[in-house]
Amino acid sequence: MKQARKADKAKVVSILEKSFAENKTLLFLTRKRKHIRKIAEYAFDYALRRKGVFLSDSGNGVAICYQYNHKKKDWLDYFYEIKLFFRALSLKRAHKIMAHTKKIENSRPQDGNFLYFWFFGAKPESLKQNSAKELYLSILKLAKKKQLNIYAETTILKNKNVYERFGFEVYKQWFNPDSGFNVWFMRKLVV
Repeated sequence: MKQARKADKAKVVSILEKSFAENKTLLFLTRKRKHIRKIAEYAFDYALRRKGVFLSDSGNGVAICYQYNHKKKDWLDYFYEIKLFFRALSLKRAHKIMAHTKKIENSRPQDGNFLYFWFFGAKPESLKQNSAKELYLSILKLAKKKQLNIYAETTILKNKNVYERFGFEVYKQWFNPDSGFNVWFMRKLVV
């Protein structure tokens, strides 16, 4: 695994956009499927500032995972959020989106002293190359080195099952009546 650089943005965004084309949460948040790319761009910019964008050695897998309390939000983060909101998110559902986001954020440990596994994707042809497993094992090694637990959320049952195979546990589940789907709050206790 290697840390991504600004020059890797197009590659990372492309992988995430394809990996999350059917993601329930992102489809709930966006106005149109094509706006998932804007969310991937936002995630890259946000996490790069926190040193949390990683590529597999083959360059076919991506993990966005960063220490949640590494850097406080600043004016640039808020600028990126506002830009994302007007470029990609559903203005009709703004209050539902904010409620959804707040519920998720409030379900994480409030001290922020953990690794947040935000996005995880791989090119379909790279699944045989084990890019996903390589990234996961590298993130786990990083968590052990930093003595931090790992937290994530998913709305996709298949992803929940994959997380569980990697040793994550569900510590909370929430059915969002506005979106019509479950959110599983996952954690991997390392310390």
